[in-house]
Amino acid sequence: MAKKKKRREVSARKLEKGMEAASSGYEKILGRWWVEKANDDAHRRTYRHSVKWTRRKLDRVPASILDYACGAGHLLKRLRKAFPRADLIGYDGAAKLLEKAQKRLDDDPGLELVRKILPDLDDPRSPVDLTVLCLPHLLPFDEGETVHAYADGHRAELRAAREVVDTMREEGLWEADDPVEWQVGNLIFERMVARHLRRLTHAGGHCVRIDYTEAAYHEIDDTYRDYIRFSQGACTSVRGVRVPRFFTQTADTYRESAVISDVSDQTEEYDGDGGYMIRLLKAV
Repeated sequence: MAKKKKRREVSARKLEKGMEAASSGYEKILGRWWVEKANDDAHRRTYRHSVKWTRRKLDRVPASILDYACGAGHLLKRLRKAFPRADLIGYDGAAKLLEKAQKRLDDDPGLELVRKILPDLDDPRSPVDLTVLCLPHLLPFDEGETVHAYADGHRAELRAAREVVDTMREEGLWEADDPVEWQVGNLIFERMVARHLRRLTHAGGHCVRIDYTEAAYHEIDDTYRDYIRFSQGACTSVRGVRVPRFFTQTADTYRESAVISDVSDQTEEYDGDGGYMIRLLKAV
């Protein structure tokens, strides 16, 4: 009987160094870490539950699905089983992870894998029926439109981001010792991701967001809900500032899960309980 491969322990500091390399970090240590994590029982259960829940909640069967930041294809494999006739597209910035995804889906003829630094607001792809972003590990990109350029062109969103960050800091939800501009920049980056997801989704189509969380959506406080709604483009105003809305929320669910350990792996400052939240959004 073959010996079970021992999991390699990776320190938070090593993962942090990988993140500093931006998207190229997933070609090395971050990629190895993620493949090992995504193969464990907690992640497999998360992918299975997320796809089953999504299939129940959709009002129609999607003909085309895009897995945004698909990694090594773990979720794509589940999506193929649930939607056998759909065209599947996977975006990721790491060539090595895409190679693993190709092998995992056995050269599926209905699958297209694209290496792309995310987000790409100039993406020429035609919209699909369903976009999915599952347990995101997106890092600031190496090329393309910068956060500063985006903020300069979307001043209302920049003002709203500052309001959200200031409130999160005042209420102790975010570290007051971290630079404000760094926090605002991260929030604008998340907003850019939401805008790209909307660009990739048909009007009336759906976007599924699966995110780490410590509690269900209805249990979190108003400030944290503002952060989620703004960062995911699901509000028309936040903290008194009007912003464009990309999506409306139609359903959500929460499940406790050991996948929250992904967060504590990456930061020595987090050691709490939690799980993941699924939100079904409709493109407006």
